[in-house]
Amino acid sequence: MAKKESIDSASQLIKDPRFLFRAGTKIGELGLVGEVKNRLIVFLAALTMIFMDHRRKVSVMVTGPSGSGKTMVIEKPLMLFPTDSVIRRASFTRQALAYGQEPLDKNVLYVNEYSGGKEAQYLLRLLQSEGVIAHEYTVGGKTSVTLRLGTPVVMTTTTDDQIFEDDATRFLTIGIDETSEQNLAVFKAGLGEKKESEEPPLEVWQEAVRLLLDNYTQPFIFPAWFDYVAEQLPRDQVRARRDWNRFLGLMEAVALCTPVHKRNNRIMFEDYCRREREDG
Repeated sequence: MAKKESIDSASQLIKDPRFLFRAGTKIGELGLVGEVKNRLIVFLAALTMIFMDHRRKVSVMVTGPSGSGKTMVIEKPLMLFPTDSVIRRASFTRQALAYGQEPLDKNVLYVNEYSGGKEAQYLLRLLQSEGVIAHEYTVGGKTSVTLRLGTPVVMTTTTDDQIFEDDATRFLTIGIDETSEQNLAVFKAGLGEKKESEEPPLEVWQEAVRLLLDNYTQPFIFPAWFDYVAEQLPRDQVRARRDWNRFLGLMEAVALCTPVHKRNNRIMFEDYCRREREDG
């Protein structure tokens, strides 16, 4: 498909009120069986890379046993994003994040396994919370400082049952579907012929997501009734502060995916109560 055709098709795609549902459908067509809720969480979380308030950027950690398909839950939704917006790494050495050259802001940093970034977890936490690493080092008796700026959305997986609390609070943790029904669906998916996709080709989806990201210019405005939602939070838990900001970020991502006439850059009740199902 020609570039102009892709852009025209992408422009029409993001105007569809069912865009988010169709994104979930496309992810399934790319090979992710089930995991309907998790696939949309990862997709929406990745969209938060564009937000100016780093507290509303949603990093995701997918947990589950080895061989359960954790990487699929991240990799398939990320296929809808422009390739230059996803930085993929298997591991980091202790100070690698301080010296890297790629821009981290407005990007997803996908670390295949949580343990792969073990040596660099302190610096990764700084990026997630502060958006800057100021690393001082000495070479030949001369002291210098290198700066690494940017707050990426971090995606990773783990088989660990226990995560260091200071790391865990920086992620939205989602568990893989381990039910017998999901196992059966995976078994059957390996037997049937692949259905022809009813959605546009991948390059159109990637262009559509690029347009969404480019079109975002300022934070959405939350209506006064969100005060009531805030009042329902567990006030005795300090972690709720980060979880609340993540929730607001996901609300903005939903709104970004949902064209509504006369929205006026405001979050609407339809964003808050939205539910995406396999049957539409």
